[in-house]
Amino acid sequence: MLHKTQGICIHFIKYKETSIIVKVYTKNFGVQSYLINGVRKERSTFKIALFQPLTQLDMVVYHKEGKDMLQRISEIRCPQPYQSLPFDGLKMNIAFFLSEVLSKTLQGEEEHQELYDFLATELNALDASQNPENFPIYFLVHLIEKLGFLGKDASVIFEQLYQVQAIKQKPTYFEPEIQWLEKLQQTQNFESLEIPTSIRKQLLNYLLAYYRFHFEYFGEIKSLNILRSL
Repeated sequence: MLHKTQGICIHFIKYKETSIIVKVYTKNFGVQSYLINGVRKERSTFKIALFQPLTQLDMVVYHKEGKDMLQRISEIRCPQPYQSLPFDGLKMNIAFFLSEVLSKTLQGEEEHQELYDFLATELNALDASQNPENFPIYFLVHLIEKLGFLGKDASVIFEQLYQVQAIKQKPTYFEPEIQWLEKLQQTQNFESLEIPTSIRKQLLNYLLAYYRFHFEYFGEIKSLNILRSL
């Protein structure tokens, strides 16, 4: 049966000689994997550029219920292409980082329209930004909130990391970092915060450690070294 939905591409893998399997976070069906036949051919019906990380799509899909099923796409278009993200090296590095994070945290097939709308809105904000350096930690803070693992008190991050011995100092030692995290939680304008580079790097490490605490298979982020140079 055909369904209309919106989706955000997370990543794709090559399949056989000319096809791909693309993982998409959809507005109506959560995380789904779609088999796209022949997309790597020169005269393919669908252009492979549509499936680059974080591309936002309007789709008409064949949807069958069942865990880990490969689904099919009937129609697809990109209603509002990014204006700067694909052409900005820094933003593309951030996009690859976000793609990795989302692939490790968005696992369910349940509908979560609030989360979808958050992702779409913030990705458009990244595209429109002039100074995106704060965006990775801003995004991590708000995503973990949406996923239900962080309330209004940012100190819980350091309390839990201390309990599992991921950090050696007691949470009170991290008061400057906690204050910046609370500012990130409270703002919708990540560009307005003048976060020192050293603090930004530390917050990135602590936030990723917190993600590993909550997501068993989170592991290491391959694109992290690039972000650490921001």
